[in-house]
Amino acid sequence: MVRCPECGSQRVWKDGLRYARKGMVQRFLCRSCCYRFSEPQVKLNIAGKILEQSSSGKNLPEADILHGNVFVKQSLNNFSFKGGKNVRSHDPSTVTIAEKGFNILRDYNRDYRVCATEPKAAKNLVCKMSTGTRTENARTSPINEQLVNYILYLKRLGRKESTISTYNAYITILNKKSNLNDPDEISLFIRENWKENSTRNLVVYTYDAFLRSVDKKWDRPNYIPESKKPFIPTDEELIHAVMTGKKSSIVFSRLLYETGCRTNEAERLQWDDIEYSRKKIYVRASKRGNARFISVSDILLKMLGRLPRTNNDENVFPKRDKNSRRSGFRKRMKQLARQFNNTRFIKIHYHTFRHAFAIRTYHRTKDILHVKTMLGHKSLLTTQKYVEIYSQIYDSNTPDQFISKVAVTKEERCTLLNDGWTFIKNDREEWYFRKPK
Repeated sequence: MVRCPECGSQRVWKDGLRYARKGMVQRFLCRSCCYRFSEPQVKLNIAGKILEQSSSGKNLPEADILHGNVFVKQSLNNFSFKGGKNVRSHDPSTVTIAEKGFNILRDYNRDYRVCATEPKAAKNLVCKMSTGTRTENARTSPINEQLVNYILYLKRLGRKESTISTYNAYITILNKKSNLNDPDEISLFIRENWKENSTRNLVVYTYDAFLRSVDKKWDRPNYIPESKKPFIPTDEELIHAVMTGKKSSIVFSRLLYETGCRTNEAERLQWDDIEYSRKKIYVRASKRGNARFISVSDILLKMLGRLPRTNNDENVFPKRDKNSRRSGFRKRMKQLARQFNNTRFIKIHYHTFRHAFAIRTYHRTKDILHVKTMLGHKSLLTTQKYVEIYSQIYDSNTPDQFISKVAVTKEERCTLLNDGWTFIKNDREEWYFRKPK
């Protein structure tokens, strides 16, 4: 049985062959202490005197060998196995062969890579040597302490878990690919690595909160978001988008289609929020919006009632991993695009149902205040974009069929709305209204 001369362990690997003058010599690697050694080429008697000597020890003093005065000592100075690198059997040394242990009589520098039949064992071999150092560095790293304090700072500010998760993802990217202690470098990195100004602003908010957590300031860049019109599919395309997937996915899409709620609002829907007698659903507020009641159809109420319900779960739709519903819906839209040979399906997202709901509601009521209430908006300025889209896409009336007015004060705006005027757009303090002749 082969034992390691360093630690005496029997857990050794065969680690290749060494071609010596008298033939091949088997090399071994200890799995316990990572020591690499060869089969002994010198045999000792009970008294410790040499009975057989290999040709590799010609420079040993003859008198000391014959009298058995060579001191055999286990050597640790020549240990050179380092994880993740090309290593050698032993580092070159200036000591004589007589000063080394008998297990390393041959001093050579052949480069090699560790080869084992158990890849996981070889991988863990490297980890064992460096785990303690990495753990110690991770605990004492100043930047890691700052990141932990940053998360605690966001929690003290009362940020939601979803917001903290988003900020943490962006600050991790900045930490890995840039220098958090250099605001100028961070500004350049944000501008070069994100294309849309809305995303750039989100990363700027993330880093700005990080600097406030460490009591620092910077020249914060300001990116003006591009003005984009939301994509509004046809009713037929929306129906195909709703009726795809499993039963729970169809019910979830139908809920978004009929209520216009946000995805996170639908995910937080509870069984107690459904009023079957009044045919209404209570939508809880999100994104600093308003809570509201929305009327739904009998078909949706029946579909919700057929979903499986457990006593321990209050939510109608079970919790899933972040963005898992969105990614599944995205795949189904790609399948529809291939099935109908229509790339417009790829542009449909969960939030598209909300845009379509706003357009349908305004088309039915022509009341922007009612649309604002149904969407849960805090400000009327957020709702006005749907009026502009409706006017551009669905309104067939020409401009000469309307009369227009401009309101500056709040009282003037309220008077025009009460008289049946329709809000169109605003330009700073001037609000534009119109109504048919």
